[in-house]
Amino acid sequence: MRTNIVLLIAVLWLLQACDVNRSGSVAVQADGQATLAMEPPLLIAQVRAIDQNALSLTVSVDGEVIAMDRDGDTGQWTGSSTIAANSSPTILVSWSESYQGRVLRLAQASQVLTVAADASSAQAQFSNSDFNTAFDDDGDGHFNLAERNSDSDPLDASSPAEPLVTVPVTLRIDLPSYIDWTDQALLDQLHATATLNGTALTLTRNANQWTASGVATENSVSFVNVVLFSTESSNLRVATAQRNQNIGSGSEFVFDASGYQAPLDDDMDGLSNAAEVGQGSNPYDSNSPPRNPCDISDFNAGCDTDTDSDGKPDSVETATADSDNDGTPNYQESSLIDNDGDGASLELDANDNDACIPSTASSQCVALNIDTDGDGKKDVDEGDVDSDGDGLLNRQESNLEDEDGDGVNDESDSANADPCIPNDTSQPCVSSRQDSDGDGKTDIEEGTTADTDSDGIANFLDSSINDADNDGVFDELDSDNNDPCVPATNNQSCAAQQLDTDGDGKTDVQETTTADTDGDGQFDYQESSIIDSDNDGTFNELDSQNNNPCVPSTNNAACSAQTQDSDADGKTDVAETLTADTDGDGVFDYLDSAILDTDGDGTFDELDSDNTDPCIPSTSNAACSAQTQDSDADGKTDVAETLTADTDGDGVFDYL
Repeated sequence: MRTNIVLLIAVLWLLQACDVNRSGSVAVQADGQATLAMEPPLLIAQVRAIDQNALSLTVSVDGEVIAMDRDGDTGQWTGSSTIAANSSPTILVSWSESYQGRVLRLAQASQVLTVAADASSAQAQFSNSDFNTAFDDDGDGHFNLAERNSDSDPLDASSPAEPLVTVPVTLRIDLPSYIDWTDQALLDQLHATATLNGTALTLTRNANQWTASGVATENSVSFVNVVLFSTESSNLRVATAQRNQNIGSGSEFVFDASGYQAPLDDDMDGLSNAAEVGQGSNPYDSNSPPRNPCDISDFNAGCDTDTDSDGKPDSVETATADSDNDGTPNYQESSLIDNDGDGASLELDANDNDACIPSTASSQCVALNIDTDGDGKKDVDEGDVDSDGDGLLNRQESNLEDEDGDGVNDESDSANADPCIPNDTSQPCVSSRQDSDGDGKTDIEEGTTADTDSDGIANFLDSSINDADNDGVFDELDSDNNDPCVPATNNQSCAAQQLDTDGDGKTDVQETTTADTDGDGQFDYQESSIIDSDNDGTFNELDSQNNNPCVPSTNNAACSAQTQDSDADGKTDVAETLTADTDGDGVFDYLDSAILDTDGDGTFDELDSDNTDPCIPSTSNAACSAQTQDSDADGKTDVAETLTADTDGDGVFDYL
């Protein structure tokens, strides 16, 4: 039977000098049709003498040739075929050239592929060393591909003219790793064959290794094929290996335990020929040893494989039954599981992931149409995603609403009530941070209407850290920010508010602490507006020289008095001051002459505490002496009688 198996044939040409690969593949579709695509191997493509358009590719599966077509633009070959399940087809790939009207063979590789009954894919892969290039149409010992590469004639035995040089080739074959028989008798019956470029070699066995020798053309790419048979008389192959390599001036082919192709299984029972020989079963009988019916097919009677674990074996559900016609057979769809929660099991649900199929009346289908956040996207479509990571799922947050007005919808905003997240340049964010009165509390925190001190200024404009009138009460709590006596008078600023330093009836605050109306260096609050110190008719506050009556004007009595000399002693009354009394006689200096000596005692009046007593302040002077003289000895001093009195008019003074 033909089955839906993917067959991959990969032809990997490894150019040893450049380490470059070429490949091709076959993929089988659902209808069993296989598509093959290949390019010419580099080993051939790089031979300049070969016309790429003259190349021909043949691919066959068990002798059935796949028709191959070449794309002239890409150089790629394509074709198609089918493959049978539970078979061991031989895959053969051949490259040839149309040369002088003949088909010139260049390279060929083959491989036996094991395809199990339940296989979904199979692969045949060829490396460069798998290809046999030992084709010699003119029998001159030089292979066709080598002659095309050296521009000699592969159809002329005399070309090339140089004599053929052969070199020795040795062969060493180890027992493959997958033959692990414990029966030495079976090992002793093994028979090995080998060919070098199609010529059989004589093998010598030593324990589990065979050796042989032969000759090949010097520097040729030679090909060795090895087959191990179960016995010398049997045609049952238990292992195969093949490889080409450049001989050079002599070479050894070594096939170690890992150098063999995949184990052969002629009866396709899952046991290799080697394994069946080892255990004594018949390698040509798929029922030897007796097989579990499931080994042949999960749909065989008696096979209890239950692919969908619904309690009904695949053999009962059959390979083709499809109750819901969804393209997936019943044996792969459980009759117990309901993926979409719509009440219909997978086996009866044409769409296992749509709760509205087969019925829109299911509660799950109704739930699918719910849009919790009203943003036009269904909850089921938004799922359990939380785009902004705020703990609210997208289906709970609208992508149409912007609660904090920061320009980012709630679904993408990790803080729906904070306009500064994620956009700290948004107008709402800027507004939320505004502090109009600079007191560290935002306008929003203080509110737009709160007015704690009822002064008509809202708190957000009334600072809670500034005290405009320095009365100890912050503006936010002060009903009159400019009056330190409100709301209380018991503070320094209020006391200062009522202070009148110059006693002129105007407080210092009213006069300010910096005003100096007359520019004399004394502030107005220190100069009275009702006192005139120099009596010049101008109050001190307006008089730039409070002690000079001639400033700011000379037109006043005080200024005139400034030049008066009452005692005619050459010093003005002002110079002597109006209050000075040097001799303490009760007569001010400006009335007590500094040049007259009324009592003739030698001391000027200004310095004489008794201007009429020559014995004051001193008795040591003529005037004092005269003060005590009694010329007529009548007991009365001459002074007492005066020096001019003549009481009786007789012409003689009384003192005489």
